Amino acid sequence: MKLVFFISCLFFSVSLIMTAQTSSSAPEGEVYRGLGLLYDFQFKKADSLTASLEKSYPTDVFVQFLSANAYWWKIISGEDSPGNRDSLLKRLSLSETILLNKPKETLSDLELFCLINVYAYRSRLELLDDSRIKALASLDKSISWVERSFQRTENYPPFLLTSGLYNYLMAEERSEHVILRPFLSGFPGSDKAKGLDMLKKAVAANTPLLQTEAGYFLMRIYLESENDVQKALEYARQLVQRHPDNLIYQYYYYQVLVKGGDKAKQTQQQKVVENGCCNPVLNEKQRAHFLGLLKKETN
Repeated sequence: MKLVFFISCLFFSVSLIMTAQTSSSAPEGEVYRGLGLLYDFQFKKADSLTASLEKSYPTDVFVQFLSANAYWWKIISGEDSPGNRDSLLKRLSLSETILLNKPKETLSDLELFCLINVYAYRSRLELLDDSRIKALASLDKSISWVERSFQRTENYPPFLLTSGLYNYLMAEERSEHVILRPFLSGFPGSDKAKGLDMLKKAVAANTPLLQTEAGYFLMRIYLESENDVQKALEYARQLVQRHPDNLIYQYYYYQVLVKGGDKAKQTQQQKVVENGCCNPVLNEKQRAHFLGLLKKETN
């Protein structure tokens, strides 16, 4: 497991943090609805709703995170353009300014979670450009906030996700990449078994969006690090059942089947992804993106 995967895993949808602790002035139900539209690849409807919320609540950090999330989904779904990147970074900067202007002792669990994600978004963008040093710098900025959240997992389930990812992936980096140990020596301690346990608790939480996010990362870990195809398959199935129109989840399900060697199901799932590319809500760039991924896999 590479450190770049650790950084990318620290980025996840802000949707799961929207709980009763939300102090936002924006209507919570509308934010939920917008995030649900993104999960289901309804980007145009999500854009319309987000634009309306931003107009009504221009300095609301949670609305800004919804908007940032929308641009990120576009970027990873075939629309990686300078405009989308600039729009994402603009929302992150506004959110960071709002949160850092508050005394750190007064940050709520939700606000702390948002701040961790500000740096994670930036790291992920930098990794798309292979800017490893910049990504590591952004990661370093987030660590003190991640550490602050460690004691809050019992009362705020989303921290099971951040803490679980940190424990598992940082422990793996320390064991596999000796050259990085000096850089990582100042970071908090980590434990792989504890990390997996936290992620499984997040999957078991009575929060559908948290279940989806934790399940996604467990699928990635079992597929790419633990080499346990059966467990990866379990989580991949859950993802596509919850969000059948999400081509990212459908494509990862296809990858798990490829690694498992089930030719019949692999072929069937390939057709599912191909048919998904015909969805009229997608534009030509998005269709080309996912068809290109399939082509690379089959060559």
